[in-house]
Amino acid sequence: MERKRLLLFAIIQILPLLILPPSWFSVGAIALIVVMVAIFAFLGWGLMRGKGWALTMSIFMQGMNVIVRLMMMFPNAVDQQGVWNVPLIILFLIAIGLSFWMAARLDRPDVRSLMVS
Repeated sequence: MERKRLLLFAIIQILPLLILPPSWFSVGAIALIVVMVAIFAFLGWGLMRGKGWALTMSIFMQGMNVIVRLMMMFPNAVDQQGVWNVPLIILFLIAIGLSFWMAARLDRPDVRSLMVS
């Protein structure tokens, strides 16, 4: 059971970073997503191996995602015609909530002891 919990954290940590509106996906964005998936696969490998740096970097990346999403949400929440971009706001709030939960959960003593034992 412990191994499955670790695998779950290693895999789902990429989800909050991939939650974007479909209109934001382009060829360049897909290339960036591939790079992010590779980086998070490496972090997941580190988490599964119990590396402290992987845990620290995962928590850092989730925290940075919260900050970046907040910075991106406010200027993009309303378009130039004054119309609220509700799907973007909802997706960003979901991503912020998931990243916050993930960072808080990874920093708990029970999870930390599983990963850095």
